[in-house]
Amino acid sequence: MTKESSARSGPMTPLVEKADMEFTPPGRFKSTEQFREHWTSLDPSLGCDLEVEGPDGPLARPLLVPDRDGGTRSIGNRFCVHP
Repeated sequence: MTKESSARSGPMTPLVEKADMEFTPPGRFKSTEQFREHWTSLDPSLGCDLEVEGPDGPLARPLLVPDRDGGTRSIGNRFCVHP
């Protein structure tokens, strides 16, 4: 990665450019409205709620995923954190 591509010069500066793909990390957007504007510019049919629903919302519900043994495993909620 070059110094120029890693500089935080603005909210729309892509950090990763490979082949014909550009990716702007969600953390670059200073507001939900800025993210929503960018997101819908990629495809107008994409939705983006401005507020996360409370404890009864879909992100707070457990998620069942298959495990290696053919069963299922329950993840407590649908939030994730990545480096």
